Amino acid sequence: HRLGDALSGWIPGDYRYCITAEGNHSWEETLVLDFDDLGRFSLRSKRHGGQLTMFISEGVFYATDFVGKGNSLLAVLATGLARVPFIGGTDIVWHDTVSAVPFMKAPLRWAHDTLDPFLGPAVLPYEYRLVNELTGTAIRCKLADAAHVPAGASHQAPQEIMTKLHERSGISSINLRFGNDRLWAAECVHHEPRIR
Repeated sequence: HRLGDALSGWIPGDYRYCITAEGNHSWEETLVLDFDDLGRFSLRSKRHGGQLTMFISEGVFYATDFVGKGNSLLAVLATGLARVPFIGGTDIVWHDTVSAVPFMKAPLRWAHDTLDPFLGPAVLPYEYRLVNELTGTAIRCKLADAAHVPAGASHQAPQEIMTKLHERSGISSINLRFGNDRLWAAECVHHEPRIR
């Protein structure tokens, strides 16, 4: 299955991404992919120090347990690939919610980390769609209800994410638009496999 191959055949190592924003402002972020003790994918950002766990269970890919800041590619992946069912058609749409906390400024992040267990989580509602392309598969994630974006996350939370996947190199590119219409484009420019 093409989608299953694109989400499971990644090779451990360093994945270097070149990120470009408006005004030709660009920077790099390297994501280190490895397996944890339970055999799940573990991604760590060298630039921001965050971490994301990914695994497959009963025909569904999950990106979970994100720890870090919203300006990392890991936060974008935790949103854009939160839950992906292995489906065959391209007209299938599914919905999910992800935490809004990584996209808030530091004081609000700390407040939510403390208060969410009592007041309920601050979440963002997204609509997902599988897109088959000539060069691979992509997952499109679009904010489903802008009116329900929690205060403090409206500008930093992604409005739309297009994550392109490749069977051999994992996440080949990510295009996203933020709440204030800022655009980012990230492309994998180098993969250095880790040989054990």
